[in-house]
Amino acid sequence: MIIDVIGGKMKMKILKSIAAGISFGAVEISGWIALLLTCLVSLDVILRYIFKQSIPGSMEITQALMTFMVYLVLGAVQEKKDHIRIDFFIERISPRVRKYWEVVICMVGLAFLSFLLVHVWESFYSSLEMKEYYGGMIRIPIYPARGAIFIGVGLMIVALLQDIVWLLASKEKVPIITSSEQREIEEAIQKAETKG
Repeated sequence: MIIDVIGGKMKMKILKSIAAGISFGAVEISGWIALLLTCLVSLDVILRYIFKQSIPGSMEITQALMTFMVYLVLGAVQEKKDHIRIDFFIERISPRVRKYWEVVICMVGLAFLSFLLVHVWESFYSSLEMKEYYGGMIRIPIYPARGAIFIGVGLMIVALLQDIVWLLASKEKVPIITSSEQREIEEAIQKAETKG
């Protein structure tokens, strides 16, 4: 029995590290796309105002790349708990009860995203089969952007499953999830206190 528990923990760690690696890669890709988009839009604006000429298909390229940039980071944002949360109710209840409410919230998110994942897959597959393209000066395929939505939603589902497993298996109290700004302020206060 001890071997099963240890083996289960090892499998979970391996799966978690694989998911973290994929999520990290998706964040890197998203960051490079943000840089590319910044350069593309800047160049397009410069060309439009100086030479009265824009980059052909820049609007369609921007639309497609924005989809990649936004959806690929969903899993990483969920792992860091940086999604917008309205927690005025949940922060007022005891940590033990909060744990169960966190599970319920994760399960609702999981149900919604699972439904979305099925429909996004159908949309991606349909777009791929019919070779769907954005209308415009140049033909840019739509299916890669829909594939990015599928990957992003899938990564967020994996992150929610990890949260649910941790919440159900952990004997620890559920930490109060704070915004990244609040965490930065608290870290700055702690650093100032240790220096002083």
